[in-house]
Amino acid sequence: MEEQFKAYEVSETPFKMIYVNLTSRCNMHCNFCYMEGREDDDMSLDYFEEVCKQLPHRVVFRMAGGEPTIHPKFFDFLRISKKYGHLPTIVSNGKKFLDKEFIKDIKNFGSGGVWCITLNGGWTNPDAYKLIDNEDCIEWKNKAISNLLEANIKRVALSAIIVKGLNEHVIGEFVDHASKYRKNIRYLKFRASGNIGRHVKTLPYTMDEFLNKLFLMYFDVEKSNTVYTSHIPELLEICKSRMCCHHFTYDKLLLVSFVEFATLGAALCWKRGKLDENFKTKSFFGEMSEYAKNKEISI
Repeated sequence: MEEQFKAYEVSETPFKMIYVNLTSRCNMHCNFCYMEGREDDDMSLDYFEEVCKQLPHRVVFRMAGGEPTIHPKFFDFLRISKKYGHLPTIVSNGKKFLDKEFIKDIKNFGSGGVWCITLNGGWTNPDAYKLIDNEDCIEWKNKAISNLLEANIKRVALSAIIVKGLNEHVIGEFVDHASKYRKNIRYLKFRASGNIGRHVKTLPYTMDEFLNKLFLMYFDVEKSNTVYTSHIPELLEICKSRMCCHHFTYDKLLLVSFVEFATLGAALCWKRGKLDENFKTKSFFGEMSEYAKNKEISI
């Protein structure tokens, strides 16, 4: 297991997706958050550019935090990422999307990024937001996504943590909304809840349950086309995560992802890495496990 969590020099990283915490600060206090502290310094723009120079191949950056959009040089990070041929994916709670000037800045940035907003209660479940996000935020969440769509922002992703017996219905709401805004909403991302940080204690969905229950409940099998799954025998050896994720296209344009969180399979993922402050990358969940140990957080 320790071998799987070893650190790699940025110049030798094997990871195709790299999580980058631009800041540890946030404008929310969600119950599922694993960032217990808010004391870490913001990431330096110069440091990030040097990382981009050293990477051996094109990567997808997952710009996270904290809340990445509150970094004072947020758009500079996106421009540098794009300059070196990498794809920035912004993982946001959406509060900054309430600011029309910020929406204009997104428009001015242009193509080359994915804008992911978390909507754990969808459009109809305030109780899910209160439990997961620790805030009655259904109205402003709906306004935030409306602002993105009204501005005709492309490559929008909808994301949700799925908690058993609480908010499975958001899957159907996401599918319906994506069907209505086919040119804008291009990604749906669902992950299981995980016992980590200020977590909601619950038994999370497994990938088998996702596929054999939720997938069949909310998706038309005839409209689905698998683009990656470790069900495929030839990928089992490559996919060391062993059934922790499933990705498929739906209705031709929509890319849907189901992902386990903080499980052993996810911890062994060969695709997802995490950038530290010393030009090193390591397994996303491996790094998280170490962080949790240092902070005495339960995972």
